[in-house]
Amino acid sequence: MGGIQRRVLVVVAAAIATGCSSTTATRRQASLSSNEVVFLVQKMVTAATGALSSLQPTNRASAASRGLRSPVSFQVSTAYDCEQGGQIVLEGSVAGNIDDATGSGALATTATQTLAFCHTAVGGTEMILDGVLQLTGNYVLVGGTPANDQSATLSGEMAISAAPRGSGTCSVDLSFSFKIDTQIATVTGTACGLAIGL
Repeated sequence: MGGIQRRVLVVVAAAIATGCSSTTATRRQASLSSNEVVFLVQKMVTAATGALSSLQPTNRASAASRGLRSPVSFQVSTAYDCEQGGQIVLEGSVAGNIDDATGSGALATTATQTLAFCHTAVGGTEMILDGVLQLTGNYVLVGGTPANDQSATLSGEMAISAAPRGSGTCSVDLSFSFKIDTQIATVTGTACGLAIGL
């Protein structure tokens, strides 16, 4: 009986050790080149600026006759197909109060950017991105319409599988400003352990 108990304990201990090893491996930082990190940052920020640039006030139809009135709300719901399968999905809201006399103010942006098994490739390296990032910031209105200059932050962690290098994680903490008419963005912060300045 003692032998059986010892064997059971050994099996359990081995299973625990294997589980810990697997968890550690999946949480290690993804091994990416600086060019690959910059490509991923541009991809995520482009999706965010595209979604924010397409927003319109829910009561915009009445704006021409009497201007916007508080409270104002926008819905964010946009999906982008990745090149080789999967999607980048942005969902959330922009809401708050504005000056009823001028139709101007800054509204709180709260949304998620979900990387849903997004398959992409950088310089011949195939990658699968999976995770949820938080998009926050202030959405500026001037005279009842979106201002051309906007800004936001993007933060969180995603899992990256890059064959044949294996899997790892990438932490993102980015701030960016952009113009609605051109969607050109200026980006600073960190991604995958790399300082970003674009």
